[in-house]
Parts: sequence; C-alpha cells; structure tokens
Amino acid sequence: MERRNVQQASLIVLVMAICLVFMIPPVFALQRKNEVVIAQLKYKGLEFEPYSTSLNMLAQYIVTRTSVSVGRERKLVSLDDKELFDYPMIYMAGAYDFKPFSDTQIKKLRAYLTFGGTLLIDDASGKKNSSFDKSVKRMLGRVFPSKKLSRLGDDHTIFQTFYMLKRIAGRKLVSAYLYGIDIGDITPVIYSRNDLGGALAGSDFGGWENECTPGGDRQREMSFRLGINIVMYALTANYKKDQVHIPFILKRRK
Repeated sequence: MERRNVQQASLIVLVMAICLVFMIPPVFALQRKNEVVIAQLKYKGLEFEPYSTSLNMLAQYIVTRTSVSVGRERKLVSLDDKELFDYPMIYMAGAYDFKPFSDTQIKKLRAYLTFGGTLLIDDASGKKNSSFDKSVKRMLGRVFPSKKLSRLGDDHTIFQTFYMLKRIAGRKLVSAYLYGIDIGDITPVIYSRNDLGGALAGSDFGGWENECTPGGDRQREMSFRLGINIVMYALTANYKKDQVHIPFILKRRK
C-alpha cells in the first residue's frame, strides 16, 4: 500500500512539474466544466478560419442527436493562450501554407496532446497536394519527431463511437481515409483531407454555404455523422469528460 501511495505521489509531482515548466494548467482542468467547448485554433497564416459557422453547426447537431451538452459560442484559441488546456478538443483548419510554430508553441502543443487533448486538423483546400498539407506534415514532424501520420483502419474506434461508419465524407472526397498519430492506444491527432468544415458550414441566409460533391445531401449528412463521431471519440476514448455518457455510447455501439 505504501509503495502504491509513493507511486501515485510521484506521478502527481511529475505532472505538476511538467505543467510548471510549460507554464500551463494541468489537463485535468478539462473536466471542470459541465459544458463541452470545442475551440478553433488561431495561427499565423492566410486563412486559419475558412468557415466561421462550422463548429456552431456541428454543436447544434451534437446537442440534438446525443446526450452531450456542447457550447455553441464561437471560441478561438492560440497556442500561446493559457486557456488552451480548458478545451478537450481543438479544431485546426486551412487551405494554404502557414508560418512555422515557435519552439515554445510546439512544446505546448505536444504537452496538450500528450496529456489528453485532441487535435482535429482539416484541409479545406479540396486538393490532393495542397500547401496546407505540406505545412501540417512539417508541423507534426516537429511535434512528434518519432511518429508519422498513418491511415486509420476501418476498425478504429472513431468509426464506431456513435454512428457505425463505413466511409468518411466532407465537402469534397479528396481522400477515402482519415489519418492520425497514435500515443499508446489513443489517437490524439486526427487529420481529414476532405474539407469537413466546408460540408458543415451554414449560410448567413439559411441553408448551406457550400455544395457537397459528388454526393450532395447524403454526403453532407455523412459529414455531420463523422464530426459527431470524432467529438465523441475525443470525449470518451481519452476519459476526459465525466463518464455519464459512456454507457449511452456503448449501448449505441452494440
């Protein structure tokens, strides 16, 4: 018993030491709020926010279809903000190349992902070989030098968390696969090449901002289902949220 207490105390000291080094609050702060908030990542680039309504529309669908309470207020966060660790998931979108993150920002992003945060990256270009894709891969190579983006298998939990999905979607079908980086048995980095946000974005005049090609409304529906699954995965696979929703999700997966 004494040995276990010593180990637990050592772990707490280690986590707190890391937090002090990077001047960040412990990731356990993610559990302090009853309402889940997903933030959009601000960075130095031509267009860090291709669509201003994507996350709000996704939040509405999550609230309507699941038991999870998601904040609908638009939130932007940078890697320099202390509030970064208040969000269980951050969304990074773009269509163009962006300036390299500083070493401090890279270290902070690595800490965020290592201690429970999830990063969803969304290439909004609709192109196979975009400048955004190249910048993303350079950035991730610095965050996790010993790891590479890899295709998520069809049996990955992300395709089963709420809806049973056999394919992915987005505004355009550039790639048939999602990609990610694993840490142990979880995937804190998820990368979509299909402009997922473009399929979710609502128009200021009602309706939708973009057409989904080639699948139309069905493709948009599948995009929302994928978005819901990704959020559910971020909240449950990493045990960052109160576990009242887990039995509900497990029931849906049966």
